[in-house]
Amino acid sequence: MQVDVAIVGAGPAGCVLALRLQQLGLQTALIERLDFPRPRIGESLSRGVWQQLHFIGATEAVAALNFPACDQIDLSWGDQRLLRSIESPGLLANRARFDQTLLNLAIAHGARVLQPAKLVSKLDQHTWMCRIGSQEVNLSAHWWVDASGSGRAMRTQQLRADPSTVALHAYWQSERRTPRLASFDQGWGWRVPVATELGVHVHVFAFADQQADRVHPAALESRYRAYLDAADMLEPDARRISPIAVVDATPMRVFEPIARHTVWVGEAALRIDPLAASGVQCAMQSALQAAVVLNTCIRRPADAELAAEFYRHSLHDTQARHAQFAASLYQSAYLHYPQHAFWRARANLSFAITHTDEYTARMEANFIVRR
Repeated sequence: MQVDVAIVGAGPAGCVLALRLQQLGLQTALIERLDFPRPRIGESLSRGVWQQLHFIGATEAVAALNFPACDQIDLSWGDQRLLRSIESPGLLANRARFDQTLLNLAIAHGARVLQPAKLVSKLDQHTWMCRIGSQEVNLSAHWWVDASGSGRAMRTQQLRADPSTVALHAYWQSERRTPRLASFDQGWGWRVPVATELGVHVHVFAFADQQADRVHPAALESRYRAYLDAADMLEPDARRISPIAVVDATPMRVFEPIARHTVWVGEAALRIDPLAASGVQCAMQSALQAAVVLNTCIRRPADAELAAEFYRHSLHDTQARHAQFAASLYQSAYLHYPQHAFWRARANLSFAITHTDEYTARMEANFIVRR
């Protein structure tokens, strides 16, 4: 099998990229290791996704899912205590249904899908052997894209923020269903309602220092529950209906997001601070930017390096903007918890932001020279 672009991972970034490239007249294949539908975290979609969905012609299909709007938030941050209305709300999405809808749209535009499938071995620069069930297929493409999330199907160097952050999360039966953002002395919590086939539940997160949570699994529940109590996330008789999961939530970006006919997009390229609350939007935006880059590299190879510089510049700009937003929230809470290590370590993120701004300025200078 041969296509113009092969994309590993059929989450929002992979599906949006496949859909957009098909609209541009390029042939794509999506390789997804799991059957759909499958659950995913990241149910709160920021308002910017509507503009992206409109651009790729997906507004009607997503609106038909009737996801509720995130139009208010119960905020308890530092000294603030209020129920805040959101004038331009985002969505409280069932990610299994959202991702399936994007995949269906990509298929409708001609994308090929290998699912469930995984990469087995790289045969040459353009060809991988893929396994679909018991069948093995050689898939060749001019460009390969890793959209498989932070696990990365295609290994590359990454730069991680310091300090590291971990997220503990689980689903609960609870009467408290308003989205809630709350700080506490050792971290912060997030509660979001999620509609499933079994009813409306809440997905509750606690974010804390990673080292502080290297505890024996038997102690994990008591630690998680202590965090939720400190953030006043649940009523006493709320019932947990899923195992407690622990995931790395440390901001990260790959050192080189485009190289040797390979591009990294979505969380495989950049994971912003979860406090910025725009992970899915950033993933979809990187996919749209990558579509421009790949279309240029394939149709106008002479401009490939300029396109690559554009992509690097775009990711750094995204990192800087969201890091600065998260930093302002960390700093405001630090004033309330000045003696606590979690907030003290995150109160000043200026080094990362300054470094990124310098890189952005250099890239902008290169664009000016090369126009």
